[in-house]
Amino acid sequence: MIIIILLFTSTHCTWCEVVRGMIEEQLSELNLNIVLYEINIDENMNIAQVYGILEVPTVISRTKRLSGLPSFADLRSLLFQSIMGRIQEHNFSIILSQPKSSDRSPESKESVLEHIPT
Repeated sequence: MIIIILLFTSTHCTWCEVVRGMIEEQLSELNLNIVLYEINIDENMNIAQVYGILEVPTVISRTKRLSGLPSFADLRSLLFQSIMGRIQEHNFSIILSQPKSSDRSPESKESVLEHIPT
């Protein structure tokens, strides 16, 4: 399970360095396995346009977005929401991949019923 965070920065952005440090600190404190990609909008204007970046720093994870200097609580919330969203997707895909009871053969239905206490 890979979770990716995009940090949009620019060359002369002092707050971008602060936000990068905040993210790295949170990831270290929480022992989270999250990949952080820093995207310099001066060098990658086309990527910034695709994501609709209007200011830096901007942090994006999944459908969540924080622009400007976030509080530690907001940043931590974004990280946890990203993790929980990914876990829910993972569990949902497991549920969808399990065979339906109607897909089982008649023998397997009987064997399941034999193990139910009465």
